[in-house]
Amino acid sequence: MKLSHQDEAAAEKRGGEPPAPPQLDRRIELAPLQILGLLLLLALPVAALSGALGPRHGHESASGQGLELSVDYPERLRHQTSLTLEVSVKNTGSAALQQTLLRIDEPYFAHFSQARFTPEPGRLSDEHYEVDLGELAPGASRKLVVHLEADEWGRHAGRVSAQASQGAPPVEVAFATVVFP
Repeated sequence: MKLSHQDEAAAEKRGGEPPAPPQLDRRIELAPLQILGLLLLLALPVAALSGALGPRHGHESASGQGLELSVDYPERLRHQTSLTLEVSVKNTGSAALQQTLLRIDEPYFAHFSQARFTPEPGRLSDEHYEVDLGELAPGASRKLVVHLEADEWGRHAGRVSAQASQGAPPVEVAFATVVFP
């Protein structure tokens, strides 16, 4: 390849070196969504190390019709981790309650590989588990404990209700568990 007269003169001035590369503007430009993603990538390890994404228990309660219903439940847990759901029913009235029935939504338990009840539910249906707590004297309480092992990721909502007698309106508590991978 033969160089032109001007190229030969320029090469002699440089001492036979090739020409300098062109100057490029080297700035990183990120779209707003990319900036948000970068911030999340930076924040997640900090949140995980601080325990903000670790297991946590929640508590919900409701009362009415002479009953107090309390639910202590796993609010957050990790996949294949075991925790307990505890449901307490207390007679807050002045008279004994002859037949107290506790119902827990069955679809909530479909997201867990293990659900061991103490005491065992008396009746199962497609919609809920039923536990007959029997007679509750004034001030007496009964507890249901369910040992759970998380199997599916996501947010799983459930509902517990207690009914003092047939035909009486139930006392209900809603809760949800978030299972992290």
